[in-house]
Formats: sequence, structure tokens, C-alpha cells
Amino acid sequence: MGVALYLFLGVPTQNRTLHQIQGDAERGAYVLRLAGCVACHTSKDAGEKGFLSGGEALQTPFGAFFGPNITSDADYGIGSWSLDDFSDALVNGVAPDGAHYYPAFPFTFYARLSDQDVVDLWAYMQTVPPVSKPSKAHRLSWPFDQRLLMAAWKTLFLSADPVQTDESKTDSWNRGAYIVEGPGHCGACHSPRGPLGNIDGASRLTGSIFGPDDEATPAIDRESLKESDWIEDDLFWLLQIGVLPDGDVIGSTMGEVVDDSTGNLTDDDLRAIAEYLLSP
Repeated sequence: MGVALYLFLGVPTQNRTLHQIQGDAERGAYVLRLAGCVACHTSKDAGEKGFLSGGEALQTPFGAFFGPNITSDADYGIGSWSLDDFSDALVNGVAPDGAHYYPAFPFTFYARLSDQDVVDLWAYMQTVPPVSKPSKAHRLSWPFDQRLLMAAWKTLFLSADPVQTDESKTDSWNRGAYIVEGPGHCGACHSPRGPLGNIDGASRLTGSIFGPDDEATPAIDRESLKESDWIEDDLFWLLQIGVLPDGDVIGSTMGEVVDDSTGNLTDDDLRAIAEYLLSP
């Protein structure tokens, strides 16, 4: 009984005070791209009018997950949410009704978002046109369809620790660390996972045979990149326009990441990511 109480009631939770922070919707539009929200929450055939109104299936060993409608529609989107609701969803993985989100939604990384990024993103989300379209239900096998189990999962695997600034590193390196370990959630796809879907911290960024839609993802840790003779310019051009060092063009899921996320980032942020991934 004691173990059960610990697992289901010991969930780490952040209580942020955000209402005194002024949000910037224009900057929030950038955070949306930085956090990779577009690809998961927008169907390929949605068109401009279906922006952020729900994504296609993300196939995993546990079943299929669908990114929900996150437009400003009050009935089917997040138009009825408050800033606190939005923050709880991002950093605690909890819906306004108290239900737990699955870690296919990378709240384990968004938990490291700065307060300013959360508020700016919220300011932008309120400008997204409403789309009256219901979200698709996940298709999961038992027992993974039981959301209550996510409370125990969070107790075991969710960390609320922010990305720590390393004073011995450059500002660019620290910015890269924040992006990779926080909103960019690179480790969500490029790290092996345990039998419960938890990321194996000891093998972080070393690639996965069960990436998005069951695609294998390559290792992007420093040792692996160095062994393959990657340099910062190689990573910069890959992230900006999707070109590999040999001149080939990246495709598949990473191609979508470039189109919807990294290809929209500033040169400084792309250089920061490259510096962080390649520096000791």
C-alpha cells in the first residue's frame, strides 16, 4: 500500500507563478517552432485552415497517438483554457480536468521551458484561429490505455529540474543545451527507451531503433558525431535546409522536423545546437 501511495501520489509537480510576466505573441510563434509543435498537431492534408487542429497518427510499440486540436476553439481546442491550465499541460503533463497526458507529448522536456517561453507561447496560442474539429482518440492496447497509470510513470521518470547554466561554457553552448534538453526535445526521438517508454538516461542521444513511426533514429551524441566526422557546419546546414554532408537531402520524419521546426530557427540558435552537440 505504501508503494502504491508513493507511485500514484508522489508525482513531481511544478507550481509556477506566471501572471506577472508579459507575453509576446510574436516571440511565442517562434517558441512554437522551437518546440516542434506544428508537425504533431497539424495533419499533412490540413491546409492553412487546419493549422494546429490535430495531427496524424504517431505509431509506437504501445499503440497510435494523435496530436490533439490546440487551436483557440473553445469546444474542441484550448480556447477555454487559462494560462495556468496551459502551463500545467506543458510542464506537468496534466489536462485541465486532471487527466494525465502520455509522454508521447514531450512534457518531460517541456518541463524545462523557461517561464517567459511558456507565457510567450500562450500569448501566441490565443491568436491561432479556431477550428471546430474534434481530436482523434488514441488507439492504445491494454493496459497502456489506462491514463491513471501515468501518475506512477511520472513518479518514476519525470524530472522537474531545469537545464542548468554551465558558467564554464559559452552563452551559445548554454543556449544550445537549453534547446536540445528542453523545447527542442531532441532526446525524445534520438534516445533509446526502456520497456515502459522511459528514456534511458545513460544512453541519451545514442539513437533508437524505435523512433517515430517505428523508424530507427541515428545517434547524435558527441562521440558518435565525431566518429562520423560531423562538424558544426554540417549540423547547421542539416538543421536549416535538410542537406547532409554528402549533399543528399534528409527525408522521412527528420525532413518534417526541418520543414516545420528547425528550418524556421535563427542562425544563432542553429549554431548553438551544433555547438552543444559537438562540444565536450
